[in-house]
Amino acid sequence: MMRAFGIAVATLGFYASDVHAQNTARLSQVERPLRVEVSLGMDREREYAGAVATVTSGAVAVRWAPNSFVGIRATAHGIRRHTESVFSYGLSIDHDSVETEDRVLALTLETDVSWRIWRDLTLSPSAGAGFSPYVHGRQSTVRVRATPDMTPDSYGNYSRSDVGVIWTLGIAVRYRHLVVEKKAIGLLGAESAVQFGREYYPWTIGYRF
Repeated sequence: MMRAFGIAVATLGFYASDVHAQNTARLSQVERPLRVEVSLGMDREREYAGAVATVTSGAVAVRWAPNSFVGIRATAHGIRRHTESVFSYGLSIDHDSVETEDRVLALTLETDVSWRIWRDLTLSPSAGAGFSPYVHGRQSTVRVRATPDMTPDSYGNYSRSDVGVIWTLGIAVRYRHLVVEKKAIGLLGAESAVQFGREYYPWTIGYRF
């Protein structure tokens, strides 16, 4: 009988330790302080003269949250915006076809606060700033005229690179490994490369490890 009692105690101890290990593993997956977030995003923006810009973005971030409320995130961003516009002149066939493209690489440091909505579901507004070592703007213009035009073909075309400063605002919803975020990313400086539309507003979806 003592032998059977010993076996029962050992069995209960084994299952108890296994359940505890599972709970600890789950806690470490959801609540551990250091996480890596990888995200992709896009947006379509209405610009001046009715042009539609397509914004695509990618980011890799390391987020450190020493407690469950405040987090600090270091992020490497890549952003591209592409726009095609047609400007017509009166009732004639005269028009300009303009294609522009912005490319921005940036490093930012952000802070956020997390409010737990339900279990592992949290809402996190954030704000930050950083530096862009690479800002490139390109514009290509094709001019179509019914009458001869003395304007050089190179008019309205450029390709320039510069550096700038970045500010960011965001609101993120996190559920376990999933992150959905709306970002506002603004560019300061680098006017020679990007003259108009110096803010980007991508939706991103990401996975955190």
